[in-house]
Amino acid sequence: MGDEKRTRSQIGKHAKTKGADYERRICHLTAPTMEVLGWLPWRRTPRSGGWLESSHDPSLRKLRADLTVDDRCPLFPETKCRETWDLTQVFRLGLERWDPHRWWLEAREKASASHKLPCLIFTRNNAPDLVFMALA
Repeated sequence: MGDEKRTRSQIGKHAKTKGADYERRICHLTAPTMEVLGWLPWRRTPRSGGWLESSHDPSLRKLRADLTVDDRCPLFPETKCRETWDLTQVFRLGLERWDPHRWWLEAREKASASHKLPCLIFTRNNAPDLVFMALA
């Protein structure tokens, strides 16, 4: 079974499932903190907000993040669970081409449209979660 090649469709479905599982995991991990702060827990945005990318309704912009947050929460969370990055990329390719740096720039751009602080939460398989977050 390990010798069979997966089609692009199968690979894409696995990546989508993996990303959704990671989003659910982050929601579960942050739930106690949100409760202490008196905020609603983070929830997955359907299709990671992709269904609203073309929306012109400003009230729906907050849903463009991977996770939907309480209006009182100042953060705009973006999540990534990918194997394509490692720290050596910074030295081999430069900071501009390092995947987490590009994700951070994307998170900052989306967050500014929602007037929130960007919060990038990312990992690789079997690695700890890492967070890039603007403090102001």
